[in-house]
Amino acid sequence: MYKVRAVSLSNFVEIAREVGIDPYEAFRRTGITQAMLEVPENRIPAKLAIDLFEFASARSGCESFGLRMAENRSAATLGPLSLLLERVATVRDTVQVLIDYQQHINNILTIAWEDRAGTPCIRFEMVPQCLQPQVVDHSVALGFQAIRWASGNQWSPLSVHLTRKAPADLSVFQRFYPCPVNFGSTFNGLRCTEASLGIGNPLADAAMAQHMRQLLGLVKLEEGDEGIGEQVKRAITLLLPNGQATVANVAVHLGMSVRTLQRTLDGEGLSFAAVLNGMRRELTMRYLLSGDHSIAMVAELIGYSSASSFNRWFNTEFGCAPQKWRADAAGR
Repeated sequence: MYKVRAVSLSNFVEIAREVGIDPYEAFRRTGITQAMLEVPENRIPAKLAIDLFEFASARSGCESFGLRMAENRSAATLGPLSLLLERVATVRDTVQVLIDYQQHINNILTIAWEDRAGTPCIRFEMVPQCLQPQVVDHSVALGFQAIRWASGNQWSPLSVHLTRKAPADLSVFQRFYPCPVNFGSTFNGLRCTEASLGIGNPLADAAMAQHMRQLLGLVKLEEGDEGIGEQVKRAITLLLPNGQATVANVAVHLGMSVRTLQRTLDGEGLSFAAVLNGMRRELTMRYLLSGDHSIAMVAELIGYSSASSFNRWFNTEFGCAPQKWRADAAGR
């Protein structure tokens, strides 16, 4: 189901060699074939690309491999979407284009606005099956670059936020981002000022932007329309860390009434409670297996305000305490 564009691996050979590994061995180990990469707009299984990033990072010892893959990318690697980004009026418009046309990038990423304590935040979150540090680093970096490109390099965020733990070597992050990077955060994305969203695009052209919107509307996406279950999962991913993943909030996020949401879920044989609990289970296992977060942080990331409430839920779901589950998993 989940796929990424082949162009996302366009500079893999060069970066792999820079960090001292054989790129073609990495391709063989992860099942990437030359045929998959021949056409930049080909959609390839996301799991293969993510495994490639993680293998390269582990084999080379480069904990910033995903960021290095993004570092020298040009706007053209966003494909037809780059032509629209070149012509929109402001940073705010740029972010909204990324949100509106995110399926043109890939279908593993959810981009959204959020307000945190009066400060705008731009979220870049992965579906749980793809939640790995290198691809998250890569996606946030590409989002940052896209906004910078469209502002004529005038825009800069206040801070970058990543849920992953800090790498031992921060030099690539310090070189790439012109602002502090906060690791071990409760979200992946960028914080900025309200005023910075009004920064203009020096190449803005309303008529050209409208023309590009019309052309993008003609582009057929391989994935097709998502079912309501997948849409609900994406909304839950964004709302969980704030403890706001309620049926009412998800309905608002999707632009429908609670009754319509529940009726549409019923049509797919789903219930909101089951989807929410399934997402909590999947995210919890991934966070615990990564070893990057304390139990208290995992509790917060999946929407529990206290570790005790999380522990009770976890015991019910998994039959043991989260500390024991993590220890047992590490010993397997």
